[in-house]
Amino acid sequence: MRRYHFRWWLRYNYPLAAGLDAGAIIGMFVIFFSLQMRSNGGINVNWWGNYVWKNTADAQLVPLKTLAPGERFGPSTWS
Repeated sequence: MRRYHFRWWLRYNYPLAAGLDAGAIIGMFVIFFSLQMRSNGGINVNWWGNYVWKNTADAQLVPLKTLAPGERFGPSTWS
């Protein structure tokens, strides 16, 4: 917009940016209050992102590699 309509951009850049920011904030409030407020009768969204973290090795406390007795990470000597 700045390149092709510089005079318009010069006059309306800040109101446009403020309007876009306000729209994003209002959209976040609408999404939060309509979907996330379950105690007020909101919906329960069941998708893979809600439970997939429970199936990872970190969540199940499984080590990536187990060391043999006497073995350790890193070099045997530091110089």
